[in-house]
Amino acid sequence: MQFQTSMAVFCRVLIFAVLTALAYPVSFGPAFWLFRAGCVPEFVLEIYEPLGWGIAVMPMPASDALMWYAFYWD
Repeated sequence: MQFQTSMAVFCRVLIFAVLTALAYPVSFGPAFWLFRAGCVPEFVLEIYEPLGWGIAVMPMPASDALMWYAFYWD
């Protein structure tokens, strides 16, 4: 019984972690759009600073794709 409960908790945590990891970069575009529209304060973009750093150091195709996605919402 204890093993099944532990496995259920582990699966829930794993699913949450995977969904969070997917939602972070996907929410970058809408958040950037909301910031440019004046709907959210500047500190919200601080959450996405690692993606901004990634744009600066990534190879050109990857950074271009992120920039395209950010401005796609314009």
